[in-house]
Amino acid sequence: MTENHEEMPEGREPLDAVTRAALTPAAVRTATRARLVARARADGATRGGSGAGPVDAAARFGGSRVIIGGLSLALAASLILLVRANGARRDERTAYASRLSTLTKSIDSLGTAVVSRDRLLASLTGSEVRLVRLASAQTASPRALMFWDQATNAWTFIAHNMPQLGAGRTYQLWLVTAKDKISAGVFTVTANGDAVVQASYPLDRKALTAVAVTEEPAGGVALPTGTMVVVGAAGVN
Repeated sequence: MTENHEEMPEGREPLDAVTRAALTPAAVRTATRARLVARARADGATRGGSGAGPVDAAARFGGSRVIIGGLSLALAASLILLVRANGARRDERTAYASRLSTLTKSIDSLGTAVVSRDRLLASLTGSEVRLVRLASAQTASPRALMFWDQATNAWTFIAHNMPQLGAGRTYQLWLVTAKDKISAGVFTVTANGDAVVQASYPLDRKALTAVAVTEEPAGGVALPTGTMVVVGAAGVN
């Protein structure tokens, strides 16, 4: 004898013939709904806390706050580094400006020194420079030269071995003509008795007869009154 087995849908309990016969369509619907509700409850229990309940939402919100806080800290740190970098660049610019100012002053000073040197060389070596030699018969043998640049009326006096003077005394340089004794300035000497005096005075090329240095009271005088220290006649080389 062959037995017939009816295939049952998955999840449904097998019903015997009597029970199936007794069920009406309404009862079938009610039973089906009950099974679906039970299965849904079972699925929820299986998943447990994996669903997105209020607790999960709160956890996600808390995680977002942590991320936002971390980003805020990173942004603050970046701003601090940026401010420090800007401060360092500002300090570098200030230091560079200071060094540039110092360098500019040094260049200007060197430029002035070069101009003075060139002017001095021109006053000594120009094509129209006239030389006057000055000397003395004293034991110390002071000697001097006067360079007269007749093109520019620049006078450059260079002396050596000049005696040291006492307090309240000074040397005074004179340009002597047939009519006048013109003061070209007062000066002191170094410990070695050296001196350089520069002056500018217009004078007719044929007027100069001599150049002299006298010892005078400090500050100088209008006309020579003291001892003649060195003297040189114009035109004698």
